[in-house]
Amino acid sequence: MLAKQGWRMIQGNDSLLYKCFKARYFPRSSFLDAKESPGCSFVWRSLMAALPILRSGYCWKVGNGSSISVLGDKWIPNHPTNKVLHPIHELVDEMVVSELINPKLHVWRSDMIMSLFHREDVKAICKIPLSRRAVSDSIIWMYNKNGKFFFKSAYKIARRIQVGYVTSRIRRGGNKVAYVLAQHARNLDDDLYWMEDSPPPALEAFYQGALLL
Repeated sequence: MLAKQGWRMIQGNDSLLYKCFKARYFPRSSFLDAKESPGCSFVWRSLMAALPILRSGYCWKVGNGSSISVLGDKWIPNHPTNKVLHPIHELVDEMVVSELINPKLHVWRSDMIMSLFHREDVKAICKIPLSRRAVSDSIIWMYNKNGKFFFKSAYKIARRIQVGYVTSRIRRGGNKVAYVLAQHARNLDDDLYWMEDSPPPALEAFYQGALLL
């Protein structure tokens, strides 16, 4: 699966393949922020097609916090979007997570955090455990307890992204019956099954959208 190859790009940035792609396609950003470019190779286009799956499933694990953007990255587990939701101070825009951590005591600077964020974010941030040792930040897969990439969960994410895309196209097209069916399909964990007596307009709208993926 291409998502697994992309995950290796995230985890193994010392590999020759990573260095070659970075030099050519994302010299000033991370792989997670990379984009498809005109004239790129088939392999790169394929990796970019799988990137939405990785963006949905990854999360930073806070170590020293120096590699994590407070606003730009996903780093708050068990929190909607895994990002800061309600910053209340403009200083947060350029901050990295290490600035929220006391480097000597290895604890959160709770007073600073309370002054910069909404209480909902404060509560979620201060729950994140910190190592007593100086360790680097790392990227984990949220849908596996050990943080390692898991093919089955990646497949489910890919399917939900696909159904969500079709749902949005149906909604814009104004087909309410198809929209309700596609919304329901988005929440299914098993394969999608369509009954033979499903309303023809709904099925037609769904499959027309799917053909455009």
